[in-house]
This record gives sequence, C-alpha cells and structure tokens, in this order.
Amino acid sequence: MSQLAEPIQTCKTKRGAVTHQYCANTKLERLNIEILERIGVFNPVILTVDYDNTIIFNEKQDSRMTYKRDYGYQPGVCTLNEGHILYVENRNGNSDAKSFQKETLTRVFDLLGSKKTNNFRADAASYQHEVISFLETKVDNFYIGCRNDYIEKYFPEVSHWEEMKDKDGPIEVGTIEIYPFERQSREKGLETKKYRLAVKRKLKNNRQIDLITQDAYEYRAIITNDFDQDTKSVVGFHNQRGNMERQFDILKNDFGWNNMPFSTLNKNLVFLYFTAIFRNLYSKIILYFSKRNKFLKPSFRMKKFIFRFITLPAK
Repeated sequence: MSQLAEPIQTCKTKRGAVTHQYCANTKLERLNIEILERIGVFNPVILTVDYDNTIIFNEKQDSRMTYKRDYGYQPGVCTLNEGHILYVENRNGNSDAKSFQKETLTRVFDLLGSKKTNNFRADAASYQHEVISFLETKVDNFYIGCRNDYIEKYFPEVSHWEEMKDKDGPIEVGTIEIYPFERQSREKGLETKKYRLAVKRKLKNNRQIDLITQDAYEYRAIITNDFDQDTKSVVGFHNQRGNMERQFDILKNDFGWNNMPFSTLNKNLVFLYFTAIFRNLYSKIILYFSKRNKFLKPSFRMKKFIFRFITLPAK
C-alpha cells in the first residue's frame, strides 16, 4: 500500500493564511471506476452523484485540528446512486469542505469522462458561484443546500406553502425563483442566471420571532436548476442524500476507516480507497447471495453477513 501512495499536495486560499493539504490517487481512481463498470453500477438510466465530507478523528503524525476541536482528516467522498463509492480524496482536518471544492469536483467529472450524470446533490458547502456554474456544464440538474445568511432575505417572498412530512416531522414547503450571485456574475462579466429556491420551514419549539423573517419558523432552502418537478419532489429528492451519513457509518465501522494503519495522509488514502472498493464489491456480493439464500438480505451489514454466511457454516 505504501508503494501505491502519491505525493501530498499543498495549497492556500486567496485570502487565507492556512496551508491546506490534500491528496488524490489516480491509479486507484481508475481501478475503482473500472470495477464499478464491471459490476454494472453505470447501467441505470438515471445516475445521481452525491458529494460530502466526513471527519475521521485520529492522532496520526500529520493530522490537523478540525472544526470539531479535535485532530483528524476530512476526506471528500462522492457516491453514485447512493450505494457505491465513486471517488475519495483525502484532506487534512483543517481544510473545510468549502475550500477548493470546484477543483475537487473537476477531478471527479474528469474521471467520469463521457459518462453522463443526471443529478448532483450536496450540502451548503457547495453553495458557491463557481461550483454551481461548473455543475451546470456537467449535470442535468443539481440540488444544493443553502446557507441561510446568504438567502434568508428571500424567505418572506414565498407566498404559497404546502404541507409535507419530513424525517423530523411535519413541515411546510414553498418555492420561488431568484437571481443570486449578482455581484460575482458582474465581476466576471457574466449574465446573472435564474435559479429555483425550494424553501422548507418548521415551527420553532420556543415560538421566538426571527428578526429577518418576522415569524417563528426555522428555515432551510435548496437551490436548483430543476424547474419541472413539484416542490415536494425536489425537497424529498434532496433529503435522500442523508444516505451519505449511512455510507460513512458503514465505511468507518465495517470497513476500517476508523482504524487507518499508516501515519501520513497519502498512505492512508490508499487504505481508504481499497476499503471503499471492498465496500462496492460487498454490495454486489451480498446482493448475489441474498437472491439464493432466504436468511440473507441485501441490507445486512458486514458483521451480520460474516456471522450468518461464514461463521455458522464453518462451525
């Protein structure tokens, strides 16, 4: 694994003083893509890419302090159709998800090449003019969470609200069309584009009135270029990216991400990539065997699979 490691890269933001460390691995990227092709992951008509970062707390010799006030790494991960790991890029703990995200996504879509991607989903770290402008050239539709301090001025403009159920209970959803990023577009000599803002709100427990919105609701919003689906469908589709957290839980607890063997960022990326590939293969393997054995289900985690399929027959 050490021999497969590639050099660690460093960079700085335009106005920042922090040195960011990250690393990719071109050989394992291509290997993973070829494996995904071989097991048929790219066969579905609709392909959805999700991007998120996760913190892996550790005390390696080169790990940096994260925003959670503990040392660790903060790799960026892309999944394909919620169940397969498409791309892994290791970042040090002091590199927030927002920094250099366009460069990361450029590497992802360069890796995909001519493979058509229908949808892209991400959280509020992707709410950046350069990221959204880039995604418009690569995917049919994107669905990105928004930071409230950027778009809360639009909330009072929503006039029609519909009720729907969310994982946190009943909420209300509404939609408007907005023209964000006016300053950034003007600075680059570009036309300000129109996007759709899908807003969801929930009544606060303490009923405290907000100074900006002048009501007692908690607001969240999603920006998208999808003007065709109804609001509930847009909100529901973006909510499905919560499966990223389940993938991180599986990778950390079933495939060893919480127990990286090396002391440096680039060598540990090799380990993260191999175990991500094992995760992809495991999905195919358990799906295959669960069709032939009633005591297996495709949703079984690694521990239950080992116990029922390996330990018991061995005994």
